[in-house]
Amino acid sequence: MPIGIKWNYNGQEYRIQNGNKIIAKLLKDNKHIAVIEENKKINEAYIINGYNIQEYNIRKLLDKKDLTITSPYITENNIIKLNKETLAFYNVYYEGMELYFFVFIENEYYRFSFDLETGEIGELIISR
Repeated sequence: MPIGIKWNYNGQEYRIQNGNKIIAKLLKDNKHIAVIEENKKINEAYIINGYNIQEYNIRKLLDKKDLTITSPYITENNIIKLNKETLAFYNVYYEGMELYFFVFIENEYYRFSFDLETGEIGELIISR
């Protein structure tokens, strides 16, 4: 896996270097990059603009949101509350025009959409 990325924006070169693993996705507006950086203790996901300025920290946005999922397999209100401390980002890509981040939480794979214009995070969806 790559350990860094490099790009040019308005005649200036930028880079992000990480000794472990990095995933980067150029967004469809060609002005932003979604980045997942794996560190030893935790991995981070964020959106930067072409000037390498962070516009959204996805983990911090998730920290402000209740991570629940509706499940027909749970009898108590059909809602499962997930532990954010076990969350790990593992991918980011588009499905059609929707940008999705993919996460692993409590032994299950999920995805959620992210709206670049509003900074809104969609509901968790089990990703199998």
